[in-house]
Amino acid sequence: MDRSSRDRSLQKHSLGEERKEFLSSFLSSQGVRMTRLHLLDLAFTHPSFSSVTFPAYDRALYNNQRLEYLGDSILNLIIDNYLYHRFPSYSEGQITQISSTLVSDQSLAKIARRLEFGKFLQLGYGEEKSGGRKRESNLADSFEAVIAAIYLDQGYTIIESCVLKWFNPELNHISHPEQSKGAKTRLQEFTQKHFQLLPVYEELSRTGPDHHKKYKIRVLIQEKEYAVGEGMTLKGAAEQAASFALEKIQETKQEKKGTSNQR
Repeated sequence: MDRSSRDRSLQKHSLGEERKEFLSSFLSSQGVRMTRLHLLDLAFTHPSFSSVTFPAYDRALYNNQRLEYLGDSILNLIIDNYLYHRFPSYSEGQITQISSTLVSDQSLAKIARRLEFGKFLQLGYGEEKSGGRKRESNLADSFEAVIAAIYLDQGYTIIESCVLKWFNPELNHISHPEQSKGAKTRLQEFTQKHFQLLPVYEELSRTGPDHHKKYKIRVLIQEKEYAVGEGMTLKGAAEQAASFALEKIQETKQEKKGTSNQR
């Protein structure tokens, strides 16, 4: 199916005026125009919504998974290109280290929350009831899907400008790869220094279809569970678990410091 045919197919499920105005308000806030508003609507459509709204033979076209797949590639290109030119003396490994942190599910969900993506999502009843508007994986997926939607409608230059603007707070905090180490690396360095051992990661569960798995992993230190993380990949879930563990360690440090000061 070529682009024009797919567009006609998508447009046959026309948007209501209220939905159009809602989506247009997002574009207006970002200083972006789109001629094919249905692409943006699709970017905010979770598979749980399409599974109860469209017939089985149509469902694959009417959720954000295809756009998310494309958006992931576009996002990585934009960020890697930016880092390549900003840090001409950095090695491939150093750039990869920064990039992987910037485009992690945790980072994308944080930016999506800042842009209030949650309120634009279209979710099925069960996903809505279970807190889907705040779920990290849903926000990260929609973020990448929106990138693809704008790219398809407006081209690379426009979406590159949007992405760099959305990432601006994160990009401004980068000064050295050491600051951009992933949570797993930082947790490993901490446990090696203080306990002379490595953290242990254990998979707790995996749910969903093969093309959209969700993983849950816990991290243990000295055989004690420190945190549990979730993600669309084992790596992402482990990274989140490590991040939560580091937060817990920091909180414990602060509590001990506070207790000590009170004496």
